[in-house]
Amino acid sequence: MIYTRISQSILILVLICILSFTSIHAQSTFTNAACFETTPTDGATGYGATIQLFGTDSQYIYPPIDFTGISPTCTSATYPGTTGECFDCSFNIDNFSEDERFRLLYAVNQNLNSSFVAELGSQVGQSVSWIRYARADQVSDANCGSLAYPRICELSLSNRTESLSIFPEFLLSIGLNTATSTVTFTAGYNKPDNWFGFALSASQTNPQPMIGYGLVWSTGSGGSGTASWQEYDITALAFLGPQTNQNLTGITNSDIDGITTWEFSRGFAADPDATHDFEFTGTETYLNIFAAVASDSGTTLASHSDANLFRATDILLTPSPADSDTQWCDPTSSVLTECWQQILPGVSCVNQAADTVNMDDIFDVTMTLCGDDSKVYIDISYP
Repeated sequence: MIYTRISQSILILVLICILSFTSIHAQSTFTNAACFETTPTDGATGYGATIQLFGTDSQYIYPPIDFTGISPTCTSATYPGTTGECFDCSFNIDNFSEDERFRLLYAVNQNLNSSFVAELGSQVGQSVSWIRYARADQVSDANCGSLAYPRICELSLSNRTESLSIFPEFLLSIGLNTATSTVTFTAGYNKPDNWFGFALSASQTNPQPMIGYGLVWSTGSGGSGTASWQEYDITALAFLGPQTNQNLTGITNSDIDGITTWEFSRGFAADPDATHDFEFTGTETYLNIFAAVASDSGTTLASHSDANLFRATDILLTPSPADSDTQWCDPTSSVLTECWQQILPGVSCVNQAADTVNMDDIFDVTMTLCGDDSKVYIDISYP
């Protein structure tokens, strides 16, 4: 009897260890499914090429994602109500940040039934008949655990596509707490003996380079006293000076992964006495951000060179896990068309050449046509 109890205990312990090991090492995946009119010869290669395009091409995503070592696997699948040969394709995203995970979902799903399906059909050599919105398991960044959603987590202001414009690493995080109407910033930079800072465009709808609300670590243009964080009005290539009212609170600093990092907060409301303060609403889906650091050593605020800046760029805010899971569709819905898009049978989408239209400004219009009587998808981008 004692032997039996001991054996049972050992068995239970082994099962607990196996289950614990499995849960600890469960992989996070990014998944998309599509049906083709006929079986593609190598769907995984086509999927991989298409996903990588949408994860690196600046017209779809910024900052780009490093796909080194990432290889999708595709398996045959059956989806009642669809037509054609269907496949589930997925790849591991354990090494993705939460921002990368959401940016890739956004790049694919915002363009799913236009440019994405056209590119996928081209890559696999078969017409797409049905396609499902991509899904991805949640990943999280421990260093942003205290920041509320929506948020930007550890954006590298040094990670430019053309070159490393800021050195060493300059990391920025922003979290919008709608419950308290408070925005919290963390800024990490390992040259605290130099001035550095970042800014939000004065206009989200019409952003202009170097005009906006700035937060700068410096001793000011006079260079006296101790360096500190201050709010600035920035216009053109000049600092108008610190805002009359300084509204940053809770300023602290610590070492995070070897980078000196400051954290501070302010309210959503704009300061009426400031020229270019920023009014937060908590409903923002992106922020237009630019940044700069000293061109040489010193905390005295001065001009920077072209090699020490992060040009004004729209950066997506990552919504909460619950919101991002249902942003494009409800994956628990039993209605097929809730998460699937039907592409006209026998018709391939075709990307038309860009055209130029003269309205209030000049912008490029790229049309994607899917069949004689289907929708025309138009992407508008300013050059």
